Amino acid sequence: MKKLSPQHILRKCSKCRCLRTNTGNEFFCSLHYDQPEKGIHTLLDFKKNHHGVNIDEPKCAGRSNAVDLETLVNEVAARARHFGRSLIGFSTGSLYKFEVPLVDKLKAFLRAGSTVLELSFATTEELLAFDPTEADLSKFKKYHKITVHAPWKGIRYFDGTVQAYQVIEKIIELGQLFHVSGVVFHPDIVDNFDALDFVPLPILIENMDRNKKFGISPEEMAMIKLNYGFDFVLDLQHAYEHDPSMLLAQELIEAMGDRIAHLHVSGQSKTSRHAPVYQANNKNEICKLLRTLPNIPVILEGVISENFFPSIKIEIHYVTENGDPFKKKY
Repeated sequence: MKKLSPQHILRKCSKCRCLRTNTGNEFFCSLHYDQPEKGIHTLLDFKKNHHGVNIDEPKCAGRSNAVDLETLVNEVAARARHFGRSLIGFSTGSLYKFEVPLVDKLKAFLRAGSTVLELSFATTEELLAFDPTEADLSKFKKYHKITVHAPWKGIRYFDGTVQAYQVIEKIIELGQLFHVSGVVFHPDIVDNFDALDFVPLPILIENMDRNKKFGISPEEMAMIKLNYGFDFVLDLQHAYEHDPSMLLAQELIEAMGDRIAHLHVSGQSKTSRHAPVYQANNKNEICKLLRTLPNIPVILEGVISENFFPSIKIEIHYVTENGDPFKKKY
């Protein structure tokens, strides 16, 4: 891996997007393109195909109160000493093997101690069919943060088909029912990042596993960060698959910098590449890295196969105890 330069750590514009650098290594807002017509044409094309979604042209809010990474890290560390590993919860995908109502899964997550939630939709059909009940919406209010994992099976985004717009419309619709703090996309299935940059949703880009060809290296994450205003999801198990020493994970942290919105946490076993951490044969490596990332929200993705409530209770307790940077480790 080539060494990342300081320009990969970017300051933020106030209330809008992060700064990026031009060919002269000068900082400017990511909403300002080297070729202004490029951004305008992308926006107009998106509006033409938006199927009724109200898309406002984003505008820079200025650079007042911009901060650098060191300041942000110090602030996060200070907050973490008060909260510890308090922002932790599950992906609904962790219980995909259990055919029980969503509200029962939400109740179980809360009883186990979850404070954040990720609604995971593998396919467009799953997402479009999702119609939360009043009971579901009532439980959503009990979570501090809710993210949505956009479909990743049988879809490419902005490839000229209507699927991407259907997904975006649906998530905007869900955002009118409850607050969506982020939408996770797999970068290897995004054909047009310029179009994605104009989507009026908080976009999160996830690093990919060993079966993917893009979205793996720190250089690719840094390139996305330099050119777009997206935040990131760091998947620890995906990083481990490529490099069990976890040096790649450290480089991804450096590349993503202050824009890591949350973590995907699971492990691997003889039978699963997304095992609960407490059952994983790489639990020590996962938890060791987790202890270096204080107070970044954690979404547990390990697939539960049996006794779902006892299992999720054990999992959240194990990760909270062993992934807490401020507790003594044995």
